[in-house]
Amino acid sequence: MLWNDYTINLMQGGLDALALQQQMILQNLSNADTPGYRAKSVTFENILANARGAKSGDYAIRATVYEDTRPMRPDENTVDADKESILLTQNYIQQMAMYDKISGSFSNMRYVFNQFTK
Repeated sequence: MLWNDYTINLMQGGLDALALQQQMILQNLSNADTPGYRAKSVTFENILANARGAKSGDYAIRATVYEDTRPMRPDENTVDADKESILLTQNYIQQMAMYDKISGSFSNMRYVFNQFTK
């Protein structure tokens, strides 16, 4: 089968996790000069591992957001702007790869449908 509930939910969960990760990165960058601000991160790799282990009908994908507790600067702000910029670029690339995968799946489905309607 070209498309199933597991695939749809995995892709949706992946895009949701990437969106949450992007939101946290942008929040970190916007608070880079806020004294005492703790950088936030999303455990994205664990989400994919959990999704791969899901059984049919069990598609819950949960993101975990946590704060960095290690003080990095004298003002106890833990944001590393260089690291966050790299993470933002990486997140963008992952999102584009996910969109390409979704687009390719729809192209395959459209091809099959066109074959049956000729």
